[in-house]
Amino acid sequence: MVAEDWKARHFMRKLVQRSGKIGAQALDESVENLINILQAATKHVESIREIVKIDRSADTLRSKANDLHEAAQATMKSLSAAFSETTSALNRESNLDTAFSRAFPREIQADILSRYVQLTCEDEFYEGYSYGKQKYRTRRTSDAPDWAHIMLVCSTWFHIARTDPRFWTAINFAWSRWKIAKYLTLSKNAELDLSIPTHTDTILDDEETQLLLKHVNRARSIEFHPFCGFLSAAVGLIEAEPPRNSVLCLLSDIINQNLAPSLAHLMVRGGGHTYSLPSSVSFLSLRTLELRGCLVKGNWAETIPASLLELRVHYSEVHVDEGDLFTLLRHCSNLEVLIFSGNEISTREPDQLLAWTENSAMSVKNLRKLQPWPLPKHELEQMFRICTFNRLTELNIILQHPTPPLPPTCLSAHMARSTSLELRVGYDFIKVIFSDSRSSSLNVQYSLELKIHGESKKELQS
Repeated sequence: MVAEDWKARHFMRKLVQRSGKIGAQALDESVENLINILQAATKHVESIREIVKIDRSADTLRSKANDLHEAAQATMKSLSAAFSETTSALNRESNLDTAFSRAFPREIQADILSRYVQLTCEDEFYEGYSYGKQKYRTRRTSDAPDWAHIMLVCSTWFHIARTDPRFWTAINFAWSRWKIAKYLTLSKNAELDLSIPTHTDTILDDEETQLLLKHVNRARSIEFHPFCGFLSAAVGLIEAEPPRNSVLCLLSDIINQNLAPSLAHLMVRGGGHTYSLPSSVSFLSLRTLELRGCLVKGNWAETIPASLLELRVHYSEVHVDEGDLFTLLRHCSNLEVLIFSGNEISTREPDQLLAWTENSAMSVKNLRKLQPWPLPKHELEQMFRICTFNRLTELNIILQHPTPPLPPTCLSAHMARSTSLELRVGYDFIKVIFSDSRSSSLNVQYSLELKIHGESKKELQS
């Protein structure tokens, strides 16, 4: 999370604490105190009535009246203080709401609420906002009381949450049809974040498919989920490529016919099947692509959209040749994150001569995080020799040879200028974390992680 997010979160927390203190809590305490005093005064009145009924002598009445007068004076004093405290609490709450509402236009108020929803990671604020976004899924119980107070900051937020389309754009097609229709209506014409079930028990029927295809042109994000557990993605590696089912047909139609021209994020998670992607993922707007439990084969490095900023492939079956990594880095020149983890790697023969030579150089300008599939030592050395990584901060490689290659020049240079270094050694990995004391960005940390396999693992354990 960037510094601006923390500042925004701190600002919102201050508002929440203030509104909670001068709002519900103060008001409840003041009203409760007022009620207690009124009950005490009522008891005094009842006492007078009982005395009048039992003893009508003047002396007795005079004596009791004096006693009750003193008690009434104290009661009226407390009652006046309680009224004053209650009025003050109500005025403070009203003034805060009025000042907040007048200080910011409705659009800014909506932006603040939307940002707060994201930063607090609360799923329950409204159904659907956090679906499909890993960082929004975890419920943080320490934030739960905030929701009782946050609406006291601005009385218009109830109306905003109902009428602002951005709070209704995350739609899960595993929901009931009426709920999907409700979200589609309230989202108006805003871009959508769609989650599509791939498990056989929740597969889309014809009517739901037509509803999806009708609105998929508004999709900003599409995620295919199996709804059968995290580890199920690995199950697909056991099976051969299955026959095309409705999910694959739907995915192919969306891709091949370019039905989602504004799509920026695509995730496909296989469940009981290994999904084979279409030959070309032709979304010119695509920025992030995440594959789990998929079959990646053929000249996939050439058909990946060149617009990608992030590519993550997990627990999939990947066919690679010696030049795929270089082809991918050249083809997707704006890549910032490239992660391959937990995959089953198969080597294939290259279909054509490699476009690069031993003496060619490649400048990788934007890549920050790199975790390639397991590469032989000579290919790692070749990559570090040919590629110049200008912004690389995290490198994670799998080492299968006892003698590791030298790290890329950029990380070596930063490490040489580091004044402190953290070393983590585990059962099958070694990780180094450091910072560059001469860098203009002192908050940037660099990390180099080696995962040990094969002969290297035996030597490390010995």
